[in-house]
Amino acid sequence: MFPLLVISVIFLIFSCGPVAQQASTQTTQGEYAKDIRQREPELPKCDRPIGTIVARGFKCKAAQCAGDRIVFGPNYTVEVSPKVLGDGLSDMLVTALVKTGCFRVLERETLQEIKEELEMLGVQPKKALKGADFLLTGSITALEMKASGMGGGGVVVPLPFLGGVGVKAGKSSAHIALDLRLVRVRDAEVLLAETVEGKSDRWKFGVGGGGIFGTTIAGGWFEAFKNTPMEEATRDLIYHAVKLIVAQVRDLPPEKGSVSEEKTEAKQEQTAGIIKRPSRTPVHGDKILWEEDFSTCRVKPTSLKILKGSVECVEMNGKKWVADVGGGAVLRKYVNNFNPEKDWTLEYTFYKKQGKGMYAVAVEVSIGRETSAVNVKHVRNETYLGGQRLKDKDMEGKVHTVHVVKKGNTVSVFMDGKLLGEREFSPITFKRLKRYVYIKLYAGDIDGGDYAFITDIKLSSF
Repeated sequence: MFPLLVISVIFLIFSCGPVAQQASTQTTQGEYAKDIRQREPELPKCDRPIGTIVARGFKCKAAQCAGDRIVFGPNYTVEVSPKVLGDGLSDMLVTALVKTGCFRVLERETLQEIKEELEMLGVQPKKALKGADFLLTGSITALEMKASGMGGGGVVVPLPFLGGVGVKAGKSSAHIALDLRLVRVRDAEVLLAETVEGKSDRWKFGVGGGGIFGTTIAGGWFEAFKNTPMEEATRDLIYHAVKLIVAQVRDLPPEKGSVSEEKTEAKQEQTAGIIKRPSRTPVHGDKILWEEDFSTCRVKPTSLKILKGSVECVEMNGKKWVADVGGGAVLRKYVNNFNPEKDWTLEYTFYKKQGKGMYAVAVEVSIGRETSAVNVKHVRNETYLGGQRLKDKDMEGKVHTVHVVKKGNTVSVFMDGKLLGEREFSPITFKRLKRYVYIKLYAGDIDGGDYAFITDIKLSSF
């Protein structure tokens, strides 16, 4: 009886094969795939490339990646290897990033060179990186495909004897998550470390072809799940990853390397004339909220609260400065009429010099909170705004005047009258800030020649 039943089922499926495949084409491509294309959002754009990016194949650490196959559950085995999944996702992400205009791509075959260089960072960090500015790495940490059938417990049944045609029933959902890291190659700084997710909760039902859940699936990961919830979840993941990466790098100055070299060659070919950029100079608020030059300070400043460390008022070049005497210091000033959400300007003059201390001398100013995202830090010859590196400038052993200007949601940093860079923040960032100005000075030992000084502080509003 049982063999007869099996033969009958096989005969029925063979006899309906062409109809089933036709139904799949009409239902899946005509309804679901169309819906996906309509829902696919537009990628963010950059007006010039930031640098060249290379991505290594993502590793799959999800429980579903078992050996050389991906297993979603009983009868849910996909014979696409985790390596195909990882390589496919990284290729898709890089392709999408290139379309934004923010990056140029370097083929993955050069990754061994990149890997060797990253391992050498700190010893010979600038030795022949072959034009790669950014390295994209990641691990797939979640991979789920769930189905609920019509009238209870829907399934996806692999039918290898029909060339990979599978029955798709009911409503399904898909979920994929990626731990993403974007590394700047020249200094090994991690610019981004986030978990990105892609989800789908819809699936049309019908009979589909093309080996979606068969024994052999060609064309890689994306082709394997074409017109399924996993395709939509993957698209969703790629979009959110691109949006996150572009938001992080959009305001970075172009990296030195292949992109900069190509721009140099282009300039040599052009003979149009001199290019004049618009002049950018710092603006001053018309209402002074707080001003301090420490001219009356004898030993320690009394106009600021010392939260950590030890500071002294020292004299240099006929001016009084607040100096960290060693080990790092944090000071705070409450400004009564200060509203961080409004437009304002913070001015200050600093001096720093590296002596015999082990740690880098630094001067840092933060708005609203000690750990505020709205902060400017000067260390070595580098200036950072909210963790984003601006233009480098020789700062060691020299006096510099800084203007931090907030207009709308954009904060600009000027040093000695020239723009170093700017960054746009979320309005929510400013809403969370209080009426404080924090000053952090880091110097190992003032007697050993480590100097971190600040003076002529002025906060004004518009």
